[in-house]
Amino acid sequence: QYGVRWNSEHKSWAIPIISPTAELKGWQEKKTGWVRNYPMGVVKSATLFGIERFRVNTIVLVESPLDVIRFASVYSSPQAVASFGAHVSDIQLELLTTVAERVIIAMDNDEAGMKANQSIYKRIWTPRRGLKWWNYKGMDVKDIGDMTDEQIEQGLTTATVVPPWMS
Repeated sequence: QYGVRWNSEHKSWAIPIISPTAELKGWQEKKTGWVRNYPMGVVKSATLFGIERFRVNTIVLVESPLDVIRFASVYSSPQAVASFGAHVSDIQLELLTTVAERVIIAMDNDEAGMKANQSIYKRIWTPRRGLKWWNYKGMDVKDIGDMTDEQIEQGLTTATVVPPWMS
């Protein structure tokens, strides 16, 4: 559905990098401890993985494209998109608030994710129907990819307007 493929030669995921207008810009190969972008210099900060498929009111921002796919295995609405890592550009934040009425921030439950949350908090515009933060309380997981279906449901349904470092 998202165009992700397995590269058996490199034993890595091949993840398409697609513009908001559905133009293929390149791809990212990813495996544990290793990431490469093709072509060299492809700009990921001008798009979000899955943004060209966004068709609902609420968007969930995650770091990894693989977490988008995991989220989609549980929910078709809301939809998740990924920033291709913990750094979220101003262009990516603008995309989020332009296409969605409600945004839920679900960066990873680690130090880099917490720093990303704080940076996003300072820079994001509040969408018309609000901004919420994923709830990792009581979960010993790094991200949505590590969660059970029940934990994904819990994180989504208990998302809060209070950022995680303030609760």
